[in-house]
This record gives sequence, structure tokens and C-alpha cells, in this order.
Amino acid sequence: MMKWMIFVIMTAMPNQGDYDDIYIFSNPTFNTFEECRTHVLSPQNIPNLSRHLILQYGVRTIQDIKCVPESKVRAFILKEQPA
Repeated sequence: MMKWMIFVIMTAMPNQGDYDDIYIFSNPTFNTFEECRTHVLSPQNIPNLSRHLILQYGVRTIQDIKCVPESKVRAFILKEQPA
């Protein structure tokens, strides 16, 4: 069964160049896109997601939040690793 994960793109910092920071929530995972989307948009979950991102990046703007199949997340990670 395909699992879905929350994939967050943070806006690049001015001194960082053209690179955006990416954060992938490995927990929780979801069985469907709809489950993931509902979790991300739920008013009761937004504070916890935001708090976790602030701990990782400080107060930064979120460029985008996506629900992505785990297989695509793994492919992205492998592609981004240096050779």
C-alpha cells in the first residue's frame, strides 16, 4: 500500500542563494492523499506542524506544503544526494 508524507518547501533566505530548504515529515504517514490533506489543513494540527517547522528553521515563510507519495520522496532524496 502506498504511503503519503507531508513535504514542506521553505522560502529561501536572502544569503542562501537560490536554494530552498525542504522538510519532510516522516511521521505521521498517511494511507491516502485525502487523509494527508485533511491532516495538513486541520485547524487542530496546524499549530503542531508550525511549531515543529519553527524549531527546525526559525520563523520563516512556508513556500508550499504538499502531500507526496513516499516513493516520490525517496526518489527525490536519492536524486539530491551528492554522487
